[in-house]
Amino acid sequence: MAYTRSLLVISMTVIFLIPASAFSDEEKDAIYQGIGRGGCKYYFTDAPVRSEKHDAQYKIFLYVPKAFLSSRSYKTSCLTIPEKSRYDDAIKLAAARYNISEALIKAVIAVESNFNPSAVSPKGAMGLMQLMPGTASDYGVLDAFDPVSNIMGGTRFLSDLMDRFKEDLELVIAAYNAGPGAVERFNNSIPPYPETQNYVELVIKFYNKLRAG
Repeated sequence: MAYTRSLLVISMTVIFLIPASAFSDEEKDAIYQGIGRGGCKYYFTDAPVRSEKHDAQYKIFLYVPKAFLSSRSYKTSCLTIPEKSRYDDAIKLAAARYNISEALIKAVIAVESNFNPSAVSPKGAMGLMQLMPGTASDYGVLDAFDPVSNIMGGTRFLSDLMDRFKEDLELVIAAYNAGPGAVERFNNSIPPYPETQNYVELVIKFYNKLRAG
């Protein structure tokens, strides 16, 4: 979780995608999504205000219990999903080599690290695709902070998960987050972990956005 993976990505560990109906009006609050200018295509905040940097229309992205917001400060955080990036050549190469959609690779990178190659999570995951040390070792990634090596290792891992879960995209993404063993322990379904359920929904959301251009 890079620089704790930006507000969107810290959302993976501290925000649950909970239906609004789960809370009374007094118990719930909202995280808002904005689409702004100044190079920030998507950003998330609990305090939607207009500014020179973030001048946008806002919409509610998800509801959360007020307890989450009362114990944390959710400052506006930008999530970029670039149509082009400095890593495009490596993404194209990895996509072709392992038969994985470029859009999926980009979506995973966006959610995992917000395209920060120096990202480190509290659990020790590293680089653009947030490879754990064991995963990096299994896939021959000697330097997880090298963008090309990281993308190749992460994409190869996605490819293996595609084979293992018969190209069921939701299960593949869940396994990337929680581990394939966790998915199998729950009878080949998304584990009932709020972080993983949130992660799957977010990656698919961005994957679809990227596919749609």
